[in-house]
Amino acid sequence: MRQYLLIKEVAEKLNQKQTKVKSVIGHLIDEINQHLLDGNEVEIMNFGKFSTFTSKERVVVIPGKNDLVKVPPYVKVHFKVSQNLKKEIQSLKR
Repeated sequence: MRQYLLIKEVAEKLNQKQTKVKSVIGHLIDEINQHLLDGNEVEIMNFGKFSTFTSKERVVVIPGKNDLVKVPPYVKVHFKVSQNLKKEIQSLKR
C-alpha cells in the first residue's frame, strides 16, 4: 500500500481531512526516523519493532577476478513483527 492510499483510508475511517491525516502520518514517520538515526529502538504495540545494528567489516571476493575487497561496517535497519500480528498473518495462510 502506498502512503497516499493509507492517508486516504485513515482519513475516511476517522472522518478527517486528508491534509490533517497526512500531517500526522508525516510527523509519525519523522519521529520514527529520528529515533532510528539516534540509535534507539521504536516499538509499536501489536505491529512490531524497528531497530538498527552495525554490520561487521568483512572481506568479499569479486567473482571472476578473485580480488579481495574489504567492505566497511555499515548500519542496517531491522524490523521484527509482533507476535500478535505474526499469528494473525499466519492464520490467513490456511
